[in-house]
Amino acid sequence: MNLLYIFVSFTLSEAVRALDVMRRAHQGRMRGAERDSPDNYMSEYLNVLNSGKPGDDGPDDKACNPYNATGNVSEPRRTMVVAKYDEDVSWLKCLPPNIDAVVYQSKDSDAPNFVENVGNEASKYLSYIVENYENLPDSVMFLQAGRQDWHDPFPKEVLLQKWNWENAMDRGGMAFLPTAAPCLVEDSVQLPLHADVKSEPLVAAALEKHECLEVTEHSPPQMETVREVWDSVFSEALGPLPQRWITHCCAQFEVSRDAIRQHPASFYQSLLSWTMSHDKELLATAYGKEMRRNHDSQRRDAGHVLEVTWALIFSNHAVLPDVSGK
Repeated sequence: MNLLYIFVSFTLSEAVRALDVMRRAHQGRMRGAERDSPDNYMSEYLNVLNSGKPGDDGPDDKACNPYNATGNVSEPRRTMVVAKYDEDVSWLKCLPPNIDAVVYQSKDSDAPNFVENVGNEASKYLSYIVENYENLPDSVMFLQAGRQDWHDPFPKEVLLQKWNWENAMDRGGMAFLPTAAPCLVEDSVQLPLHADVKSEPLVAAALEKHECLEVTEHSPPQMETVREVWDSVFSEALGPLPQRWITHCCAQFEVSRDAIRQHPASFYQSLLSWTMSHDKELLATAYGKEMRRNHDSQRRDAGHVLEVTWALIFSNHAVLPDVSGK
């Protein structure tokens, strides 16, 4: 989805300011990195949209009215799965009326869709797939519960007013939500210097279509764990671990039913079981002290492992050529 399309409802000056905010945000942020300044670029963007005040978790009723007024209840029903711990999800009331939000949460064991508080968003995404595998909608969106986390260039209820629900099917089964962080070329092995990744056809196409504002190549901390568990957890369904692939930050995406069902239900059941047991085992060790929210410097938890591998699970267009094959 062309990110500039988001701005059609705003004035030119608002759009220019918002684009500047987005650029500064994505240049200065990577998941797990320290914020480069005390300025909260995302809150500044909320001011641009006039839909909330800095620090607000959700819009007020007046801010919802213009959004909901544009919704059409006759449009096809859409499904989004929200992974929640204790975040304020009052922004869900501002969704278009045809979107059904299913909240999977880890805070209240007596409330619906409770998942033990391990695995971050991954355990919640997988729980939905396992429980609904035989009755999946045409496509489903998976996202985190924060109205606008550091990596979100727009408040989610604003984004969803403009989201094209054909994106996943048009892009081979998976479409990531826009992110303020660069897209990532993940290297599973130590690589020699090679050509600029932006010149590679798959990466260049993502930039041209505005699916990525920027692309950066790196090997994330969790890649060591990915290598350790690949053969036992992923290889039966996905084959050998690729040398390089492209993905987006922060595990928010729409995926088609066919993309999910290219793997049997047993794969997702096994993956969910591994996610829960892997993190529980880590928590039982001295390393468990580091597994606070995004304070896990080595990113060994299952949520971070899945963050960089969702693209391989669902997409046929993520793997890049081996450097040695160029």
